[in-house]
Amino acid sequence: MEFGKNAMLSKGKEITLYGSPVDPNYRRVRQVLLTTGAVFSEVDVTVSAFAAEKLLRETGSASVPIVDVSGTLVKGTDEMALRSALSRLKPTI
Repeated sequence: MEFGKNAMLSKGKEITLYGSPVDPNYRRVRQVLLTTGAVFSEVDVTVSAFAAEKLLRETGSASVPIVDVSGTLVKGTDEMALRSALSRLKPTI
């Protein structure tokens, strides 16, 4: 897999939240995901060196939270951008 700023962290219709559960911004983004009913996985970059390094390689940034919405990266706590990325996912039937 090739890494770069525009590379996807995940493939398919997946949602992954990267960050630290003790970070208030992480908790805020997590709450938005929960209120939308999104099914997502969480990666604690403080306990997974591999995930932290992968994030840095692929985004060029070590700042979290980052949400990967099926390849669209939403950095920080931009709720409008997150909801917009989520709205582009089509339900699987």
